[in-house]
Amino acid sequence: MRRSTRRNYRCKFVDYSDLLDELIVLNRQEDLNKYRKRIKYYARIQLLFIDDFAISRYSEEGIKILYHLIKLRDDLGTSTLFSCQYSPDEWGNQLSDEKECYGKLDGIRRRLTTGFTVLIEKA
Repeated sequence: MRRSTRRNYRCKFVDYSDLLDELIVLNRQEDLNKYRKRIKYYARIQLLFIDDFAISRYSEEGIKILYHLIKLRDDLGTSTLFSCQYSPDEWGNQLSDEKECYGKLDGIRRRLTTGFTVLIEKA
């Protein structure tokens, strides 16, 4: 779902699993131009809202794609808002249990926690 805010910022609301599944499928296709165009599309959206972040575990391939997207967004200065059921210190175990992903997982965590973190706990 693509929308604009009152100040005409481009924003998009996506489900975490749907986003990664789409990018993984495009990455596996023979024509990498479709993958590159799509990841650039997501990177350029001024506000990307990712719902249910870390709800599914992915292999190194999925984590590499997620890292690439988050790094591109960070480089472009676009904002990422996400909802997650886990605290940032739990993301490593929730995103992937493959040891090869540690560096990418740490890079994702560092980039996504540079802004504001709001923890909502049950009373």
